[in-house]
This record gives sequence, C-alpha cells and structure tokens, in this order.
Amino acid sequence: MPYGRITPAALTLALGLGATTTIFTPIDRVALRPLPYPQPDRLIRLTTAWPKVKANEEYDISKGQYFFFKRNSAVLHDILMYDPGMMVVEADGTHPAERVAEVEVSASTFQLLGIRPEKGRLLTHEDELVPDGDSRVALITHDY
Repeated sequence: MPYGRITPAALTLALGLGATTTIFTPIDRVALRPLPYPQPDRLIRLTTAWPKVKANEEYDISKGQYFFFKRNSAVLHDILMYDPGMMVVEADGTHPAERVAEVEVSASTFQLLGIRPEKGRLLTHEDELVPDGDSRVALITHDY
C-alpha cells in the first residue's frame, strides 16, 4: 500500500479519538476535577426560585437573603455572596474613562475560598455594614 493513502480504518480511528478528546476535555475540567479551593466537597450554591416569574429557573440569592442566612442558619458553617457586574472607572486627566468588570463580594468570600492578598488587606465584616450601601473598600486584581 502506498504511503500517501489513508485507509478508512485509520480515518475512523483518528476521527473517533479527536471527537472523544474534544468532548472529554471540558467535562474533565468542569465536572471531574475538584475545585481549587479548600474542602471543595463542602461548597454548595444557594439559589432561589421565582415560580410566578419564570418556571424552572433558579436565581442567585439576594443581599437580604444572604444576611438572613448568615444570621440564622444553623446548618451552614459560613456563607459568601457575590454579584458580578460592570462599572465605569472615571477619567482622571491622565487616563480615559474605562468600563471594567467588577464583582461585589461579601467579606467571607476570600477566607472560604482560601484567597490571600498580595498587598493590603481583605474585606472585614465592618466593610459589609456601611449604612448607605455605598462601598468604601475596593480590592484590585493584579492584572488591573
């Protein structure tokens, strides 16, 4: 058999291996490997349902629910809250205004996930209790 021809068996084998690898790789990363946090088997996600708004949909818990569970849960060791969004960092004369991704998080987020700051400090419980709801503390990622 000449070297330049691909047999049907070799082609079938190559396509099968390629398809299997393509399907397995994301499943391995998302479902099979443990999360890179301390005690990942003890982490759960709390959601809430609004059956009259949209049946069979789940939504993240609200800030009010977070504080309620934090105060009243006898089952949960601790709880964290995060709320992703976008914000605009205003121009300062040197740098133009820029839209950046931001995440509002509870003080317990970093301790529960085993995250330590490179510089500065993490959030404290007092940072969560600002009366007017206006954040007074920001943590900036290394990339930013």
